[in-house]
Amino acid sequence: MEISVAIQPSMGIPKYSRMPTQNSPVDRESVTVRGVSAFIVGSISYKYGLLIEGSSSVEFLHKKVTPMMFSDYCLAVRDCSTAQYSAKVQEITTYILEHLPSELTVNQLAELFFLNVSSLSRKFKNETGFSVTEFINFHRIKLAQYYLSQENRSITEVAYLVGYNDSNYFCRMFKKVTSITPSQYLKNVRTEGMLI
Repeated sequence: MEISVAIQPSMGIPKYSRMPTQNSPVDRESVTVRGVSAFIVGSISYKYGLLIEGSSSVEFLHKKVTPMMFSDYCLAVRDCSTAQYSAKVQEITTYILEHLPSELTVNQLAELFFLNVSSLSRKFKNETGFSVTEFINFHRIKLAQYYLSQENRSITEVAYLVGYNDSNYFCRMFKKVTSITPSQYLKNVRTEGMLI
C-alpha cells in the first residue's frame, strides 16, 4: 500500500511551540484502540510537526520523513501498547507513561491503584515482562532519547526532565537501556541525524 501526502503552499504548516502534555488534544479513540498513551502519540506528532515545519522540500518529507514517521508509530504500538494487558495493568502502565517525569515508586503505585506491593510487582512482571522499575527506566530513557535528538539541552537537564534527580544514575540507566552513553548518543545524533 502506498500512501501519499499532499502539501499545498496555501494551507500553511502549523507551528509547534511546545511538547505535548498528558492533556494534549489527540485522537483518543485511535490511541485507545492500539493501546498507546496519548502522551506517546503526542510526542511523536510533535517531533514530526517540527520536522515538517522546518522543511522546505516536499520531496524530503515524502522520501525521508514519511517512512520515519510510520516507523516511529509502528514502534510505539510495538513497544508502548498496553492492549494485551489486564485492565489494571493497562491503567498502571498508562499512568506511568503519562507521569514519567514525576517521582514514581512501586509503593506509590500500589497505594494509588489499591494493590499491595508484592501483588502489583508480580502481576506487572507477569504481564509486561518488566519489573515496575525496569518499565519506568526503559520509558524514561526512550523519552530522554527524544529530548536529546530534538532539543539543544544538556545531559543533566534532560536527566531532570525525564525524572532523574541524579545525572550519574541517569547515565548508568541510559547505557543499560541503549548500550551507549548519553554523550555517545548525542554525538551520533549530531553526525548521523535523528536516531530515536
